[in-house]
Amino acid sequence: MNFFSNTSTRGKILALVAVMAFLLVSVGYIGYRFTTKGAEDTRFMYYDRLLPVDWLNNTATNATGIKANVFALMTAADETVRKNLNDEISEFVRRNDRNLEQIGRLELETADRENLSRILAALEVWRREWGHTRTLIGENKRDEALDYFLKNGLAAISAFQGEIQKLLDRYHSLGEKAYRETADDAAAAISLILGISAGAVIFACSWGCSSPPASRGPSTVSGRGSRSSPAEISPCISRQGRRTKSAAWGRLSRRWQKRFGTP
Repeated sequence: MNFFSNTSTRGKILALVAVMAFLLVSVGYIGYRFTTKGAEDTRFMYYDRLLPVDWLNNTATNATGIKANVFALMTAADETVRKNLNDEISEFVRRNDRNLEQIGRLELETADRENLSRILAALEVWRREWGHTRTLIGENKRDEALDYFLKNGLAAISAFQGEIQKLLDRYHSLGEKAYRETADDAAAAISLILGISAGAVIFACSWGCSSPPASRGPSTVSGRGSRSSPAEISPCISRQGRRTKSAAWGRLSRRWQKRFGTP
C-alpha cells in the first residue's frame, strides 16, 4: 500500500485508465472468443450431427415403408395398384441411397465410419430379402412369398434398423457431451468476466482510497539559517500583522490632523 500512497493523483488516474482499458479489452476478447466458439459448435452440431440424424431417421422410415408395400403387394390384385406400390418402393430406395451417400461425404470419425459400413452391409441384406419376396409375388407365389418374408425379410429389416439406431444413439451421446461442454464454457466465460469486473472494482477502490503523501508544508528560514515550520512562525506572523495595523492607523491620523488642523 505504500506504493499506492506515494503515487501522485495524476499517476493514479493514468494507471487506473490503463488498467481499466486492459480489463475492457480482456472482457471483449473473452466475449469474442466464446461467441466464435459457440458459432463453430452450432455449425458442427447442425451439419455433422443434426442433418445425419435426420437422414438416418428418414432412412429407417423408408425401410418401414418398403416393408408395408411388400405386404400390400401380397394382397393387391389390381395391376395399377401393384404398379403404384412398386413405384413407391423405387422412390424409397432412391431416398435411402441419397441419404446414406450424404452421410458418407461427411468427415466422419473412425467409429462413425465403421457404423456406416455396418449399416450399408445390413441394407444390402435387407434389399436382397425384400427383392426376393417381390419376385415370388410376381410369380404369383403369394403364400411362399409371405412365409419367406416373415422368416427372412423381417429379420433383415430389424437388423438394418438396429444398425441405424446404434449410430443414432452414438450421435445422441455426442450431442449431450457437446451440450455439456458448451454449458461449461459459457459458465466459465461468465465467471471470468464477473471475476475481472470484481477485480476492477477492488483495484479502483484500493487505488483511489489509498492515503495521499503526507504534506510537510513550506519551511521558513529564521535567524542563523535554521528552518521553522508554519506552526512555529505563526505567532510571529500574528504580531507583525498587529504592528502593521497600528502603523497604518498612525499614518492616517497624522494626515487627518495635517489637513483639517484638528489637534
